[in-house]
Amino acid sequence: MCPKYMQGNKHVPGQNRVKCEAIEVSIREVAQIMPFLEQYCNMLISNVTQQITNITAKAAVTSEAVESVTIRLFVIRTSAKLSPMLPTVSRAVSSS
Repeated sequence: MCPKYMQGNKHVPGQNRVKCEAIEVSIREVAQIMPFLEQYCNMLISNVTQQITNITAKAAVTSEAVESVTIRLFVIRTSAKLSPMLPTVSRAVSSS
């Protein structure tokens, strides 16, 4: 029930009781939907966690791919720099 101090008003009798009953109804309604809200929030948290996991996994794959490409580019650049020198090196090796 409503607290005694909310059961009436000198100026407008019953006004506070109406407010109090409305608040009690709201509290009951919220209490009824709380399990659904909790379940929905857990589902949202689970979805966000899964998306973060997916993004992290993709980032790891991307990181490995970038590293692999970087290594390949380094090898290509190095061999491109060395290729003009190869005839000289091979001549030097064969003459010694």
